[in-house]
Amino acid sequence: MVKLAYIYKTLCFLLFISFVVWVRLILSLHDDALLGIRGTPKWKPKDQWDAPPSGLYKENDTGSMQNCTRSFTTVRDATVVKHEDGGQISISCHIIRYRAPKAKIRDAGPLLIGVLSAAGGKGPKRRNYIRSTWANDFTGTFFLVAGSWDEIEKEYMFYQDMIWIDEEEKYEGEDSVLTYKTTSYFTIAQMFTKKPEDGGLQHAIKTDDDSYVNIGEFRRRFLGKKGEDMHYYGHCPQYQLAPLRDREMKWVVSYETYPEPMFPLYCQGAGFGLSRTVLDCIVSGNHVSDFRYMPFEDVSIGILAERCGYSPIMIKNKGIKPFRADTPKERGCVQKNIPMTECYKDDPEWPPVPNMEGTLVQHRVDTKEDMDNIHKSLDLEPREVEPIPDTFDFHKF
Repeated sequence: MVKLAYIYKTLCFLLFISFVVWVRLILSLHDDALLGIRGTPKWKPKDQWDAPPSGLYKENDTGSMQNCTRSFTTVRDATVVKHEDGGQISISCHIIRYRAPKAKIRDAGPLLIGVLSAAGGKGPKRRNYIRSTWANDFTGTFFLVAGSWDEIEKEYMFYQDMIWIDEEEKYEGEDSVLTYKTTSYFTIAQMFTKKPEDGGLQHAIKTDDDSYVNIGEFRRRFLGKKGEDMHYYGHCPQYQLAPLRDREMKWVVSYETYPEPMFPLYCQGAGFGLSRTVLDCIVSGNHVSDFRYMPFEDVSIGILAERCGYSPIMIKNKGIKPFRADTPKERGCVQKNIPMTECYKDDPEWPPVPNMEGTLVQHRVDTKEDMDNIHKSLDLEPREVEPIPDTFDFHKF
């Protein structure tokens, strides 16, 4: 009898264990399918515009914690030979090769400004507008470019103020290069600058080449103890935005690329900053390499900040000004991608009289005259940019 009782108890115990394992397996499969773990999607759409089933997500869910599983865009073969100022980094499971003046970045000091700029088109002129004004006595400015190396090689070698990534210069659609440019800049800044305790980087700012940056105001408000509590900041609405799904809109994103109903809080791309603390988290914590690709560069930084537990801070008292007049007409032209010079071509009072007092960044600066006038409004004088000599031998570098 004792032996039969022992066998009976053993069988009951084994049945109980089997039942627990079965339940855990079912729940695991359910979670994988509905909740997504370790970066796996919650469901696989049949078409890129196939909306997720009702109830799959909560109302304010974001995709910040989702990881990439493969490169969203095609990884290019290297177009230049290896160089001591080159290297490669991983962003959203995508290998990016770059060239950057590492020594100059290392010695740039506590403040770095990265400026998105096109290799061709208006890019070269706009870079010179900036070199002659707000960056003319500031060594921490670096222009972020992509495209053909041959197109920018001389300029890169002569001025030593550019970060180039070996990617196609494409700005429209879900395979835009902007996210790669911006995240490459922040990654390289974290990798090569000195630590704050050694006189190195405290804050890295990102802006565009049609912006005026008030360097003096940034130094006054963010360097030293005054900026210790500022980690992710700019023009940052304190409410979540939903992805646009209308395929006729400029900033539309498909469900396949971003299925969640809301974006995280983020700072708009005209100008925003990250502290060294945040940079260390997003780079050293492998978030830059692992986060799921997002084609909008400003949203991508919001995603990385949320992964590290930081919320954006809206800078008040003028701060970042994404518009000049902030009128319905100006906003309409921006939505349609119409330059301000074209939008207001018949308006003799455009551009508005500059007033940079207390302002950190003024966006929508289209011409040299406008950039010069803003610079002069701060009692500063533009300087001539040294041209690249015809005899400059860039091959010796």
